[in-house]
Amino acid sequence: KCPCPVWLDDSNHIDEYTKIAAAVDAGDLYPDEELAIRRDINLQIIEMATSLAINERAELHIIVAYMGDVMERYRDNLHTILDEALEAMKEDERKSLNIQIHMTEGIARRAISSKVNEVGVDLLVMGTVARTSIPGFIMGNTAETIQNQIKSSLLAIKPETFETPVMLEDD
Repeated sequence: KCPCPVWLDDSNHIDEYTKIAAAVDAGDLYPDEELAIRRDINLQIIEMATSLAINERAELHIIVAYMGDVMERYRDNLHTILDEALEAMKEDERKSLNIQIHMTEGIARRAISSKVNEVGVDLLVMGTVARTSIPGFIMGNTAETIQNQIKSSLLAIKPETFETPVMLEDD
């Protein structure tokens, strides 16, 4: 329920990142308000991951998990989000990016972690809203599950609208 991004280094911390991944939710079967929140956090994820990839001169891997026959629709949704994020960048920065897109079928928490490990990602950037349950109290259910399954560092970010329920006590 932390109000700021959380960066968790893996136990085999490295000094440079050569492969950075962004896990993006390209789903569109949410109520309008939820779609707007997910769009915003997807943009934040891509902006953070692209910034880090440019800074580290790393490959940028965009990972989208899907189930069933929605791959093409999710791919179209991803390109809409990606185009919007890249449009805000300088042309030389866009050209310096080596972007690889991975559409992976399966439940997000399994499909994303599997792809991260398969590709050999050093840092995964993903969103979390930390809504419910004990594991979700720290980071968020999907992010927490993925963090436990990957061999890389994780940067979990919250939507700008996220309000933490944790209150600081006055001294």
